[in-house]
Amino acid sequence: MQTAPAQAALLNLHGALEFLDLWKALQDLFEAIVPHDSLIMSVNYVDWRSEFPTKRLWSNHSRIFHEADDWRYVAQDGMAIFQLFLDTHHGIRAYKHSEVVPEPRRIVASPYYRKYMIRYGWRYSAHLLLWKDEEINTAFGLRRRADQGDFTPAEMDALSSIHPHVKVAFDHICRHEEERQRRQLLEGFYRAKPDAVLLLDWNMEPTYASQDALALCAAWNLGRKQARNYTPRAVFVVPQEVKILGASPEAFDQDHCHALLHSHFRLGQ
Repeated sequence: MQTAPAQAALLNLHGALEFLDLWKALQDLFEAIVPHDSLIMSVNYVDWRSEFPTKRLWSNHSRIFHEADDWRYVAQDGMAIFQLFLDTHHGIRAYKHSEVVPEPRRIVASPYYRKYMIRYGWRYSAHLLLWKDEEINTAFGLRRRADQGDFTPAEMDALSSIHPHVKVAFDHICRHEEERQRRQLLEGFYRAKPDAVLLLDWNMEPTYASQDALALCAAWNLGRKQARNYTPRAVFVVPQEVKILGASPEAFDQDHCHALLHSHFRLGQ
């Protein structure tokens, strides 16, 4: 992972906040560290044992894309080969097919290879897996032609080495998406309410601020006259007095809060 393309892909991977940006960075990362003919990502398996993910994406670098119906061969014939291996290797980060079936004749003779792999000119496969509890959540499948050779131990080590980066990036995307959905729910709930609403977490950092709250904070911090020169969100900062109040709410009653607010605007503007 010391090459410039790999380092650039890692930076993009950790900076991604949108799923498509994540997928673009992953394609570039796999392309930089392990040569392959095709790459596919199967995301959020509903049932990985029957090859039923929520989404399946092909890399733009892939030489060939197969027909959607061909996944029935992976589910029906592929799992007959790999199911026992995966059931006895929970949490394995990366593996290649020749680890599961080391005898080349058995691999080539299997229905999985005859119906699926050979049809597209592939001979070798390797996988990177993300697990959730005891189940595979997301899988990356890399395919190679016979002339490319099997995946070497060094290449499998390279796949394993990016696993922590890939997992962190997926977790980051999930947290970001959960936060966005939570914010959308809050916005929908409070939009029709006339009050200014500002929600802070345990560290006194904002998790939600209504438009009225943004405007109120801008006026609080800058003064009403100066605040009119800015959009409220551009200059949003939680007032220090509000942070102090939130950190020690037991020291203030509702009347004190109202008095603080009214005195601030009466004396400061």
